[in-house]
Amino acid sequence: MRRRTNGFIYICDRCWFKLDVQCSLVPEILTHEGHKHRLILSYTSFEQSCSSCGDRRNGVFRCTNCEFALDFKCVTLPRTTRYKQHEHPFTLSYAVEDDSGEYYCDICEEEKNPNHWFYYCASCTYLAHPKCIH
Repeated sequence: MRRRTNGFIYICDRCWFKLDVQCSLVPEILTHEGHKHRLILSYTSFEQSCSSCGDRRNGVFRCTNCEFALDFKCVTLPRTTRYKQHEHPFTLSYAVEDDSGEYYCDICEEEKNPNHWFYYCASCTYLAHPKCIH
């Protein structure tokens, strides 16, 4: 799903289909910590919006009980990560626990959509977009 990789990939020479090893290991039906219902991989002729980042894709993991959907990029985000210029680890967060109404990425300093997932360092109250931290 248009994701960069630095590892091995599977390639079909006939149709030019490429699949990295990490994505090949993702099951078609899964339970994700960021959502209460099961998600099923679905491909449609129209683009669907990812509930985590807002990107639109033809292939997403969709909830059959509600309008929630995740693209491959967000389904495979690591639960914890590090940032080169920060001493503490970051944890993937699914909801804002602050009622200030102001949410900014501490890396790019742009506003963060409060409905989208983000990485958070609780020790420093440091917030970052997933795209900025990777």
